[in-house]
Formats: sequence, C-alpha cells, structure tokens
Amino acid sequence: MGSLNEINIGKVIQELMEQEPGLTVKKLADQIGANRNTLDNIILDNAIPRGIKTIVKLANRFDVSLDEIVFGLNNQTQKSKMKQYSSQVDKEIIEILVSQPITLLVKQNKKISDT
Repeated sequence: MGSLNEINIGKVIQELMEQEPGLTVKKLADQIGANRNTLDNIILDNAIPRGIKTIVKLANRFDVSLDEIVFGLNNQTQKSKMKQYSSQVDKEIIEILVSQPITLLVKQNKKISDT
C-alpha cells in the first residue's frame, strides 16, 4: 500500500476532471456536497482532507477506487502490481483453506468435521 509520501490526491482529481470538459471545481463541489475552498486546497496544494467522507464522495463521483483517488493507482504498472499482489494473497488464502479441515457448527453446538 502507499505511504504518505505517495499521496497524489490533488493530481489525481485534476486528471479526472480533465477527462470531463467543462467540469469546474465549483461544479464538482456542488455535485459531491463539499466546500469549494476545501476542494481547491486538495487539488492545488495536495492537501489531505481531514475526514474520509470527501475522499469517498470523490471516488464515487469519478467511479474509481479509494486507492486510485488517493495514490493514483490508475496507471498500468501500478494496477499490474496490485493485481499480482491480490492474486498472491488469493492463492495464500486458498492454500490455507484447503489445508485446514472444514468445521461446521450446527445449531445445537455440535461440531461436524469434514476431515
């Protein structure tokens, strides 16, 4: 995951806004219910919002993940790294599940083990 030094939220929002000609900071602020000055600070100064609500609203508005809006995980190299990481985690979880006996809890607190 990214560190504080890798946060690019202002740049990412600028790039997303550029993909929608005519979208101004004021329009965006109105659309997500945020203060225009707050968005200006985020975009121009790369300020980190105090709460997560604004970040979530921005991610929803542009239909991107929180990682993408905060760290700029919208380029292929970074997406590829995340996909590889995700695949590795999925494999490890599957290996753990397959190697462990499956235990079911029945309503009467009896255990039925599939071993």
